[in-house]
Amino acid sequence: MSYWAFNLGNDQSGFRTFVIWIFSKIYTNVVELSLFLFKIKIMIANLSQDDFDIKVLNADKPVILELWGLRCSFCEKLDPIFKQAAKDADESADFYQMLVNDNIELARKLKVMGVPMILFYQHGVLVAKMKGLQSGVKILKQLDRIKNYSPEEAKKNEYRPLLKRIFGKK
Repeated sequence: MSYWAFNLGNDQSGFRTFVIWIFSKIYTNVVELSLFLFKIKIMIANLSQDDFDIKVLNADKPVILELWGLRCSFCEKLDPIFKQAAKDADESADFYQMLVNDNIELARKLKVMGVPMILFYQHGVLVAKMKGLQSGVKILKQLDRIKNYSPEEAKKNEYRPLLKRIFGKK
């Protein structure tokens, strides 16, 4: 007797082959569906190296950049909060998202050690950094702090890690 072109007679190896084939089809479809869903998120706002230089470093107004990763539960929780903060900001700043998995070199350049991370730029200068899951209120408060910086103030308040601030290294 033959099912799905596999011989399921007294031979157990045919049955095992059939089960493995079924599970491989199910797994392939699940992986393809999850990649499709992540591509939808990527199409919303994903910056590459060229986009970063143009949209972030040469921007006229403050830029808030969320760095996120695939299969990151905190990134998924931050996504609607970040989008709501972008709506509440009323175009006083540009909000972008960047998938670090697709921009590994840029993530190294930005010294990303974990996601989610939110970077605040004013006049092309990194002036603040938030790590981990944040509330929309904190994001908007930080934006209010930096949005009136002049280019000189932005350069003076450039974000530097704690040890570099303590020991005065640049």
